[in-house]
Amino acid sequence: MANQITDTSLRCDIRGILARHRIDMQHAQFRVTRGIVRWSGDVYYTGGLRQSVDPGVVEAFERDLVTMRGIKSLFFDFMNWRKLSTGEWLPIAPKHLKPYAPGPIVIGSAGDAS
Repeated sequence: MANQITDTSLRCDIRGILARHRIDMQHAQFRVTRGIVRWSGDVYYTGGLRQSVDPGVVEAFERDLVTMRGIKSLFFDFMNWRKLSTGEWLPIAPKHLKPYAPGPIVIGSAGDAS
C-alpha cells in the first residue's frame, strides 16, 4: 500500500505537466478517479489569448501522461483537438466559436451632414 499512487498525487503531477507545456487550465479540465484520467474542454496556451497549441505540444503532453506511473486509463474529449486512428492529433475549430468575419468599415454616423 505504501507504493500506491493516490489520485491526489496524480492531480499534482498532471498540473506540473500542464505548466511545463504552458497549457491553460481555465479551458482544459481533467478528473482523476482511481487512476483513470478524463480530459475535456479546449487546449490553449496560457496567457488568456486563447491561442491554440501546436500538434507537437499535444503529442508531447499525451506522451508525458501515458508514461506517468499510476495512470491506468486515459480519455480525451477535447473540443478543439481530435486524435485520429493513426495516433496523430488534428486541430479542429471549436463549435462554440464562430470564425472571424470582418464587417463593413463605417466612418462617421448616418446623421453627419459634413
